[in-house]
Amino acid sequence: MKALVIKGLHHWGFSIRVPLQSAAGKSYPVPPPSTIIGALAKPYCVNNMGYSMNRDMSCTIDFIKHKISTGEVKWITYGLIKGAAVPYSDISRELRSPYKQSGKRSISDAFGVAAFGKTYSPSSEFVIIIILGDSAVDSDWVKLSWQITSIGSKESLITITNVSINAVKESVSELKHVVTYFPTLCIKSAQGLYGIEEVELTIFNKYNLTSSLNTLTQALPYSESFIVPKQYLIYGGSIRISKSLIKCDVYNIENCPECGDLIIPSPTALSEISRKLFGDN
Repeated sequence: MKALVIKGLHHWGFSIRVPLQSAAGKSYPVPPPSTIIGALAKPYCVNNMGYSMNRDMSCTIDFIKHKISTGEVKWITYGLIKGAAVPYSDISRELRSPYKQSGKRSISDAFGVAAFGKTYSPSSEFVIIIILGDSAVDSDWVKLSWQITSIGSKESLITITNVSINAVKESVSELKHVVTYFPTLCIKSAQGLYGIEEVELTIFNKYNLTSSLNTLTQALPYSESFIVPKQYLIYGGSIRISKSLIKCDVYNIENCPECGDLIIPSPTALSEISRKLFGDN
């Protein structure tokens, strides 16, 4: 197997809303797979189709059908290799009158206070690891990776510092050193593990931007429980896990010691989920 290794830097952090929450909802503590897919889909759609939005439907579905359902992408994960992330709420006053019924608008309550969820992670270094299938063209994925400008909202700016294609080999060590998140189903029990939190993360999101759902997006968002490294109140760092507690395959990324050990379910898990939700090409 081979891996696309994307290293980058968060400028201030990011804001990634949990699906179906309002604009004032909380932010994910780490970018879920669906957000990374969206970050890659934007340059793909602009380069290949000339747009990232077509009427009321995001081009991301086309990206998923052509690049993930076909088996080019087998798994996606993310981890902080330097720095930390802390979820918080940004308190601000906003004009609410336009959202009220005309008969209930008044000067006295024209403004209201709202808390907008964000994750503070200034100057933190991250790594995104994408396991690629044999059909993936390495140069195409490297080009897409260099074109990522944000992860999350458009204000969640990042700088890509390095992109490489690395060989993947099976890990043989008894004690695994993990910095990236992985599915909870990959361990026998989370009890007794230090420095973790179970977080529900979206793998695929609802990309229809209208109020009515179509058959493609009816079952979305699709999410699963993941184990995320967490030290006390901040996200980041690494996890030490004994090989005997792991039910899934464990791999090493060659020439990337800071990537740690990679725990993934079935190598075809992502493409299988994609075809189930979005259909074949």
